[in-house]
Amino acid sequence: MFHLFEEIGAVFCCKNDEYFTFKREFTIISAIVGYDRSELNHFIDIITPESRQAAYHCFKVQLSESRTSELLLEITHKEGHTIWVIIKVKLATLEDGNEYIFGTMLEVSKFKKQLDVTNQSLKQYQIILSQTENIIYELDYATDSIFYGDTWQDIFGYEPVHEDFLKTLPKNPYIHPDDIREITECFNTLINGDSYKAIEIRIVKADGNYLWCRVRSTAIFDSDGKILKIVGVILNIDKEKNAHNELKVRAEQDSLTSLLNKHTARVRAEKYIKNANPGEKCAFLFMDLDNFKDINDHY
Repeated sequence: MFHLFEEIGAVFCCKNDEYFTFKREFTIISAIVGYDRSELNHFIDIITPESRQAAYHCFKVQLSESRTSELLLEITHKEGHTIWVIIKVKLATLEDGNEYIFGTMLEVSKFKKQLDVTNQSLKQYQIILSQTENIIYELDYATDSIFYGDTWQDIFGYEPVHEDFLKTLPKNPYIHPDDIREITECFNTLINGDSYKAIEIRIVKADGNYLWCRVRSTAIFDSDGKILKIVGVILNIDKEKNAHNELKVRAEQDSLTSLLNKHTARVRAEKYIKNANPGEKCAFLFMDLDNFKDINDHY
């Protein structure tokens, strides 16, 4: 039995005292920490100061409540460098009447390093997202629940409802009534097999004003082609949209009178007549102002 654990280097037993004194005959961790059984008396001696509070809490509090526990610890190797280990421990009382902590130890330094790198990348990603006016969202089709990134509340000023998104979409209180049809068609298209859609809609803020947003959505399907999720990003394009609309107005209107120019008036009239219902009446009013050309040319 001990020969097997010497190869693994992963078991220990210590008294549940102030220093977690090792019971040497049951402690074989040299393959991990570098110390022989004769060289190490107390577990606390190799636990780094940063991890000692967690170790005390685990051994003194968690074990006393549940009798078993698991903990990630940073410990010091005999050669001086620190390593990360996961220990699984159990509390037991032996024949001598003392409480002992029996445990196994597994080194996870490489995994901890990879996890730290991943967490750092995630933190940087979250910082970048928080500094932009973009909102990540995810819609779970099975539960009809939608989740938004934290920037939603920063931009719109309220916490949105997450449940029954598709069910209540025709009466969604956040989307401009004129845009409900477009977003409904967008999601129906994705659910029925399209992989990507991008639309522009208006979403209301807490103060009642609307922001123009570009919604980019991607559908995720299972191996059978059934919809699982719709994920995407909501981009605040209000400044861009308003600037575009202002340029459009300038291009379509006379700068002096704000009336439609000749080309735009013709296009709108033709469009109205084309889309009119059979038998529908319409009229066009001409107004002639004497000497207006002189005023227009002069001013």
